[in-house]
Amino acid sequence: MNKKSKALNFATWNVRTLLDSTRLSSITLQRRTAVIAHELKQYNIDIVALQETHLVGQGQLEESSAGYTYLWSGAKDAAQNFYGVAICARTELVQKGIVSEPSCINDRIMSVQVHGATSQTTFICCYAPTLVDDVIVIETFYEELRSVISRIPKTHNVILAGDFNARVGALSSNWRGVIGPHGIGRQNENGLRLLQLCVQEDLCIANTMFQQKDLYKTSWRHPRSKCWHQIDFIIVRRRNRGSILRCRSMRGPNCDTDHLLVRATIHFTKKRFQRNSQTRPKLFNISKLKDSSVRRTFEESIQALYHSEDQHDNRDAEIQWTRVKTSILQSAAAVLGKKPATRWDWFDDSDVEIQEILKKKRRAHLAYIENPTRIHKSEYSRVRGLCQRQIRALKEKWWAEKVKEMQHYMNINDTHNLHRCIKNIAGPVKKALNIVESQDGEHLKTKEEIASRWKQHFCGVLNQDTVVNIDSIQVPIRTTPESTPRDDPPTEAEVRTAIRQLKNHKCPGSDSITAELLKGGEDTVVNMMVTLLKKVWEEKHIPKDWTDAIVVPLHKKGNKAKCDNYRGISLLSVPGKVLSKVLCNRLSPFLETCFSDSQCGFRTERSTVDMIFATRQLVEKTLEQNTELCMAFIDIRKAFDSVNRRALFNILEQLHCPPNAITILRKLHENTHAAVRVDGEEGPSFEVRTGVRQGCVLAPLLFLVYIQIIVAILRLQHHEGVEIIYRADSDMFSRRGLKSQTKVSCSKMAELMFADDCAVVEKTPQALQAAVNIFSQAANSLGLKVNEDKTEVMFVNIQKRLCPFY
Repeated sequence: MNKKSKALNFATWNVRTLLDSTRLSSITLQRRTAVIAHELKQYNIDIVALQETHLVGQGQLEESSAGYTYLWSGAKDAAQNFYGVAICARTELVQKGIVSEPSCINDRIMSVQVHGATSQTTFICCYAPTLVDDVIVIETFYEELRSVISRIPKTHNVILAGDFNARVGALSSNWRGVIGPHGIGRQNENGLRLLQLCVQEDLCIANTMFQQKDLYKTSWRHPRSKCWHQIDFIIVRRRNRGSILRCRSMRGPNCDTDHLLVRATIHFTKKRFQRNSQTRPKLFNISKLKDSSVRRTFEESIQALYHSEDQHDNRDAEIQWTRVKTSILQSAAAVLGKKPATRWDWFDDSDVEIQEILKKKRRAHLAYIENPTRIHKSEYSRVRGLCQRQIRALKEKWWAEKVKEMQHYMNINDTHNLHRCIKNIAGPVKKALNIVESQDGEHLKTKEEIASRWKQHFCGVLNQDTVVNIDSIQVPIRTTPESTPRDDPPTEAEVRTAIRQLKNHKCPGSDSITAELLKGGEDTVVNMMVTLLKKVWEEKHIPKDWTDAIVVPLHKKGNKAKCDNYRGISLLSVPGKVLSKVLCNRLSPFLETCFSDSQCGFRTERSTVDMIFATRQLVEKTLEQNTELCMAFIDIRKAFDSVNRRALFNILEQLHCPPNAITILRKLHENTHAAVRVDGEEGPSFEVRTGVRQGCVLAPLLFLVYIQIIVAILRLQHHEGVEIIYRADSDMFSRRGLKSQTKVSCSKMAELMFADDCAVVEKTPQALQAAVNIFSQAANSLGLKVNEDKTEVMFVNIQKRLCPFY
């Protein structure tokens, strides 16, 4: 980027492929995206159009070591990835929003918007068919390209860059304003089509505007005739030709392709984007906390900063929380520093050595193109093979070290670092393009529109319409605890236990404080949190940071442009989880007594394995005894997000939970807000009025209490089920004991539960229908709705249904 002249370097380059060769005999270098990115950096390219990428689908990839981001558009099917186009831009231009709004037309055409200070430019990457292709294919390409250009507002600038497989010739007198006075070669059929397009859309070809040697005009050498031709072009609107400072072929860049890179320096004043007032989350180098001396220094820094502020300002819980947060964050920044940049794979880890190797290849290549003799060609071939072997040796060495490292982590059961190694092996992450569809199916372009769409989507998901008659709720269950939970402010022992129970390596909330920072502060942080939680308990006021959430969308399946195909993961404040963990530790033993034995969700020493085993045993014993079994697998639509909060607190009051604990729970669920984070930026916040708090340690416990009411109503109003007769205390090798009737036990099973997933079991279809009706009515009374589309029924040993099931 030329800052002095306020210019950007645009380019086009047919790279032949961005895929790495799987053949051992191949002499092309591995990690082509990284190699090409470093070549672009070497020649100061800001935005480049790449052709023949052979990448499948649409996506983006960042090469952090070189500082470039790839945006690509390819064929949907891997078997049809013959072409493919991509636009590679400096990462800083993408992050600042100067390059944005990618539009993928097909595997031959794509575009991005380049925002200037006074104008907007549409940069289009093209890869035209060759002359040997079918005429219909060629005409279709130019019709699609013409359609793309015609949709661009006339006030916007246009830059076409690509491999057009066309020769426009040098007859500038016949094509005034389209071809400059310095063209080269003869015109062919594709050249005529391209010139006609330029005339219709008022475009001119920048390659033909500058007087220079022929070797700086041509971009491709014919493999048989060995003649050089000009087939890669950069084209602009005719009114903007004065902004082109230089356009020429660059003979130095090398990525094992038969095309030269064509670079155009264009006068361009970048738009100054107003910085987002919301700061990005701070990531600290928490690995330093493994050193005891660093932990001690970190704790002392927190203590000094905490006590340096005015002690009289701690009367308010919000101010007290600000003191705690500031002390921890400033100490982390001073002692730990920023988290080091992620090195994705072997190429990034060996970047210094690889760049030295590539310099040798670059020097040999320059010597050959300046003086293409047999000696220079032979030397270039030798250096090329040597570089390939040296880089392959670096790769094998890196792999050997990484395998040893992974084996070490497996031996000590360190799953976190093992997963990190696997991610490094996979290389740079290929992400989806930031393309989002509106509810009407239209592609949204600006960041503001995309952020508004995400807000609209999750506001609807996290706020379900629930109508519950609070006064009619009758809790048919009772708790039978050995002792009543404490209702006084949290003690030091409880806070210390809660901090120790926090999981490491989890993303922080909006305050950027992780569990490792709380644990690294040791006694100082414990004492600070005890003082803070006592203030919260006394004032019944929750700091705002603790009630806010950041929602991160994660793709589930299907079209990545549709918001419905994403699951939102909520990030909450980790210090706020300390309070939730204290409440959870107090209430869990108390509420555990009201849960039925059939509930295996989020309970100690219970899992889905137990429910699957019980279900299989039911089916196997039914077949073995030649009896009948009917099962309904019921799914509740958005169960956790549909919990009515007023009804939940009413149930807790009827269960005689401690009043202060209920008050704190109410405050944790009042005035809760969320904001969606996409590409590191948070959109506008919205209020969340229903459901338990996703990501909160209390959410599973509170939901189990809520859904247990439905199970209790089912058991109270429906007395049937499947009887299980078993013998548990007899010697299995004693025939007399097996025949004894005194050692036989009998129990009844009506449902199998794992959180919101329920399987109702009965002997007959009529009984199953009655049980499902009761379950559905009980769920509706609490604001929950049965998802009929996902609810399934299974009949075992019933040849013909005795009644219709609906």
